[in-house]
Amino acid sequence: MERKEVLGLVVQATDAAMETVHNDIMELNARLSAQNFLLETLYANAFLSDPDGLKSLMQSAIEATRHNSTRSTAMSDEYAIEIQARIATRLGMFQTSVLRRIEGVGS
Repeated sequence: MERKEVLGLVVQATDAAMETVHNDIMELNARLSAQNFLLETLYANAFLSDPDGLKSLMQSAIEATRHNSTRSTAMSDEYAIEIQARIATRLGMFQTSVLRRIEGVGS
């Protein structure tokens, strides 16, 4: 087999693998989006009459993430800090979205 043929096969295999990875990522994204939508709706309904209670709960969760979280697997300090920051960001985004839902339902 010539070098050009081998490279062609490698490209085909890589393309097929990337398509599989892309499809898996799309499926995971869809699942997480659906779960997030349902959780936002659930929290909006639960805190409809107490938005300040939601703010307090979320602030406690964000603080716990930043200061009291433990590592579930072995990881470097840098990685742990990055994960904590990303989780805190996602929790803040969740709070904002739920509060928007509460405002939309309450008006």
